[in-house]
Amino acid sequence: MDAKAFLETYPTSAETKSELLDDPAFRDSVYVLMHPTPPLQLRPLVRDMFQREISYRADESHDGEHSDNIYWTALFLYQIGNFDDVIPMWQAKHISMDTGGGFDIQFLVGCGVEETIEYLHNSDDHSSDEIAAYIVSCQETGDLANLDDWLSDRIKYFD
Repeated sequence: MDAKAFLETYPTSAETKSELLDDPAFRDSVYVLMHPTPPLQLRPLVRDMFQREISYRADESHDGEHSDNIYWTALFLYQIGNFDDVIPMWQAKHISMDTGGGFDIQFLVGCGVEETIEYLHNSDDHSSDEIAAYIVSCQETGDLANLDDWLSDRIKYFD
């Protein structure tokens, strides 16, 4: 099954989904088809693929050919904008020094900067205060001032 057929039959292709999505090159071909903006109904798939990219980045035995795909899925999750993705993205940012520097804080605020800070202040997760404080500090330094330009630049990066 190719990526186009996979997306056309998702989620009914669930019996073959896991095997196909284990291949980083196959995931890459799916991202190309979803780019620049994935349909909202594909959020479960994007979240699944994001978790696979986290595992890929955490496993240092690969050649790194598909290492940017974690940022691609984060871009998709940003555009979908769901609070449930904030903490997993924060965790992804902390996989390694490489993701720490390359994983833009902007990815975490797809629901809006103030809305995300408020969500985190009301969250029971042990890391939520730290994440909120970091977002506030980035807001104060202007890193979150022009999200439209940031989004446009990130989309162009993957063109």
